[in-house]
Amino acid sequence: VVTTDGHSFKAKVAHPVHGKPFKPEVCAVVDVATRRALGWSAGLSESASTVADALRHAIQHAGLPAMLYADPGSGNTALVNSHPSYGRYARMGITFSTGLPGRTQARGLIERFQKSCWIRAAKRLPTYCGADMDGTTLYKTTRLIDSEVRSTGTSRLVIPWGMFLAFLQEAAIDAYNQRPHSALPKITDGQGRRRHMSPD
Repeated sequence: VVTTDGHSFKAKVAHPVHGKPFKPEVCAVVDVATRRALGWSAGLSESASTVADALRHAIQHAGLPAMLYADPGSGNTALVNSHPSYGRYARMGITFSTGLPGRTQARGLIERFQKSCWIRAAKRLPTYCGADMDGTTLYKTTRLIDSEVRSTGTSRLVIPWGMFLAFLQEAAIDAYNQRPHSALPKITDGQGRRRHMSPD
């Protein structure tokens, strides 16, 4: 059983076409039992193809899930994915289920993942612009980025798209999967310390 959700990444990166700063959409597929991020994708906006690509990545590494649980967002419920006859989920034999709109507590596992993985990674970038960002710093950073974009067409503060994708794999997904997770059982590690298992 897997769960998925799209997330507007909380940092600006260079657009792959024109290079100007924007906030991309990221999506991950997480195994409910092990909390492991099985697959992920990044896109220019929330879309059915970003969700499908994250699911493809998960299937490539872990096989077909029996059930996919998601929010009723447009990327998850687009007919190309969710139609009971010709949708991608049905054609692969995956049971698709959604929670009620506005009930994020029903999807607590994936919401916690967003904070532990995507937001933690976004905070490592100089263009972070999350809700907890200091207003003065955000204002100064935005002014600097806008000024550089006006004069050169891009900004030295935003990372290129290819570098961003590599950053997501290493600083977000790999780091999350290697960290001990409090929802998993405790083990004794190689140094004789008691700790929670990591998703890996």
